[in-house]
Amino acid sequence: MTVDQNGNMSDLRLEDDALRQRPEQLSETILTTVRSAQAQLTDRMREAMEPVLGQDSETMDSVLSGMRDRFPVEPEQGDAASTRGGRGSGEEQYDEYDWLNQRRR
Repeated sequence: MTVDQNGNMSDLRLEDDALRQRPEQLSETILTTVRSAQAQLTDRMREAMEPVLGQDSETMDSVLSGMRDRFPVEPEQGDAASTRGGRGSGEEQYDEYDWLNQRRR
């Protein structure tokens, strides 16, 4: 998975094993991976800008501060939990579903 300079996902490649996960597991894995990639943007931005601005410039501090605010290293608690659906009595159970072959095992 790749994110662009704005933190937007620009590439996503799923392996066959990913399609064997339950939907809520796959969703959580994807969101965690996106957040991890976004959190790395601050370091990548610093690496790109240091040769031009230097390590201790006010401009550098301002840009990196904005990046840290948008993409914190530790996502706020509850972000992943809000994407998980509860299992009500009417919801299909996916434990025995083979997503790759789109059939029950």
